[in-house]
Amino acid sequence: MKIKTGDEVKVITGHYKGTVSTVLAVFPKENKIIV
Repeated sequence: MKIKTGDEVKVITGHYKGTVSTVLAVFPKENKIIV
């Protein structure tokens, strides 16, 4: 599955667990996104 800028994602770990947010930036080489 590809995640793109503008997609809605749900945080599954960390302090914001359970929060639904919109993807602002994607870094595929680092396997990271900014929400």
